Amino acid sequence: MLTCAVRGCFKRGRYQKNCTYVHAVRKLANLFFKRFVTMWQYIDFLYYKSPDGKNFRKFLKVALDFSRQVIVKRQAKRGQERVFRDLLDILIDARDDDGQGLSEEEIQNEVNTFMFGGYETTSTAATWAIYCLAQYPDYQDICRKEVDDLMNAKGTDELDWTDMSSLPFLTMCIKESQRLYPTVPFVFRRLTEPLVLSDGRVIPTDTTVYISMSGLHLNPTVWDSPQVFSPERFSPENCVNRSPHAFLPFSAGPRNCLGQQFAVFELKTTFALLLRHFVFEADESKKIKLVNAGTLRSETGIHVLMKPRKLDGKAA
Repeated sequence: MLTCAVRGCFKRGRYQKNCTYVHAVRKLANLFFKRFVTMWQYIDFLYYKSPDGKNFRKFLKVALDFSRQVIVKRQAKRGQERVFRDLLDILIDARDDDGQGLSEEEIQNEVNTFMFGGYETTSTAATWAIYCLAQYPDYQDICRKEVDDLMNAKGTDELDWTDMSSLPFLTMCIKESQRLYPTVPFVFRRLTEPLVLSDGRVIPTDTTVYISMSGLHLNPTVWDSPQVFSPERFSPENCVNRSPHAFLPFSAGPRNCLGQQFAVFELKTTFALLLRHFVFEADESKKIKLVNAGTLRSETGIHVLMKPRKLDGKAA
């Protein structure tokens, strides 16, 4: 799916424009996290006079202009018959009981959320999963055999929703990569009632609390040998007695990630195609350096060699 998206950008001459949006989103995430950890930047007047604040406004305009163009182009096609209706079609056509639709600002807010979530978080999750499978070739081979068996039985490399249940070990590997390297390493929640801690202390209502996914997923009181990559943790028998809140890659509760099912589908489909056509090898000469910039990244990059496979004597 990612390959098709990139190919489509070249084919339709949109590569430069899409890369500008991607660059702007990445810069915005970096600036947002820098502001979060820099106390004086909390003051709007000072922040927007500073170079960081000016850059934030510049990159925000690039991102908003891009999403606005997507909406305008779709609105221009309203009324035309479409084979498939996506989220944007639904947002544009949505009406309440009084016939009132969403405002342009409301539609754009939703589009911005899904465009960012559909690009930044999913691509980051895919990157970390590739890194983990490159580090553990035995697990990679099990995943590849699972993919080969499925596609050979189907007689095609095309997958649909019903095929996702046929890739259980690949699913476990993706989950384990998200445990070690959660795409969103922290979230905030405002307490609607007092929270009593195990030691008796009480956090009062209306307090904003910081929840560390990385701290939870690597907590030795929650996970055995938490630093070890072990996909078997997510086998059905090993999940039976585990708390549903021990693993929170998409948060939890009423404000969890709305797109989590779609994200998992994207990841499985992407990896099925990559495993079918490539072998991942870790570049041991390069070391990762974790950095939190809204999403969990490596400051030094993630270096993985991808070698084409041969299927039936031909390059895949």
